[in-house]
Amino acid sequence: MDRDEGSSVAPGVSRETPLGRELRGALGEFGLDQVAPRLEQHWKLLQQWNQRTNLTAIESPIEAAWLHYRDSLELLPHLPPGSLVDLGSGGGFPGIPLALCQPERPITLLESRRKKCSFLESCVARLALPNVTVRCARMEDEPPSLFAVAVTRATFSSEQDLLACLRWVPVGGELLALRAGDEPPSSATTVHRYTLRGARRHVARWVRTA
Repeated sequence: MDRDEGSSVAPGVSRETPLGRELRGALGEFGLDQVAPRLEQHWKLLQQWNQRTNLTAIESPIEAAWLHYRDSLELLPHLPPGSLVDLGSGGGFPGIPLALCQPERPITLLESRRKKCSFLESCVARLALPNVTVRCARMEDEPPSLFAVAVTRATFSSEQDLLACLRWVPVGGELLALRAGDEPPSSATTVHRYTLRGARRHVARWVRTA
């Protein structure tokens, strides 16, 4: 139960933040309460940098808990094993929440804008994420290596752009995209449908065949 505004907090005990309280609810079914404090660290960094670099339009910690962090972690049950690249990582979604939950998985955050890359590099250092590499490059650039799975929450303008993301994985590798609405593009399959804050969303999946 939430505390009343006038309730006291025992000495030495930190009052739960709005984001922390909401993350507890958002991540409960995943059993990931233990990562909530580190997700809060990321959110604080995001807020600080957002004052000078456009990283997110979301300001409410309640909405951030669901629309950033819970949304990113909807991918967890659907990821194949192996290395992962987050295409168009921006503020670090979904790559950083995934890295915090799966510290054994090698993860690359791909971002084309230098200021956002600087933010991501700061996050990797401040959050002590040895499994994460930041690469400042475009999705269209030649991949330095291939990854078992590519993920993205970036909005690509066409189905052709999404299909082009498959160049980052080998034959048999997967692309998983977090998208709005119920139905995937015609070239993809839906592996998961869900609703967040009243909005319908889905995880679309492609497999590279050639």
